[in-house]
Parts: sequence; structure tokens; C-alpha cells
Amino acid sequence: SPFYASSQDDEGRDRLVKPAVDGTTNVLNACKRHGVKKVVVTSSTAAIYISYGAKPAEHVFTEADWSDVDVLTEHKNWYCLSKVLAEKAAW
Repeated sequence: SPFYASSQDDEGRDRLVKPAVDGTTNVLNACKRHGVKKVVVTSSTAAIYISYGAKPAEHVFTEADWSDVDVLTEHKNWYCLSKVLAEKAAW
């Protein structure tokens, strides 16, 4: 994903989310076309960890946890939103 931390406007969403999702799907589609049998997707804590206090400090994160897309959108946290949506697109 591109990284641009100070984007609080709606244009930031276009600069961060679309390239992240498109990049992930483009790579996976290219792998499929060329017969790649295994792909490792390296995640980011941004995809699971951002809860703005909605989870207790002692919460143990697992593969079932995702940062909430609606909350990230509300806070205009485009970088973390890009990580969530790109990883979900991979699955």
C-alpha cells in the first residue's frame, strides 16, 4: 500500500485504498495466469489492530479480528482501510 499519513480528506481514500486493492488483486491474478501454486500474503497490524478503544487492552488478537471498515472510514484512516480491504480482497 502507498503510505501517506497526513491525508484526512476524501481524496486520500482514492490515493491509498484503490492502489492497495488493485495492486493486491493484480499480483494475485498474475500469479494465477502464470501457474503460481502458492502465494504468501504478509499482513499488517493495521488490518486487525485499529479499534479506537472498542476492544479492551487485554484483548488477544486472532485471525478472526479485522479493523472495522466503517470506523476507519469515519475516522478517515485511509492507510489502515487500504490494508483491511487489500487483505480481504486477497482472501
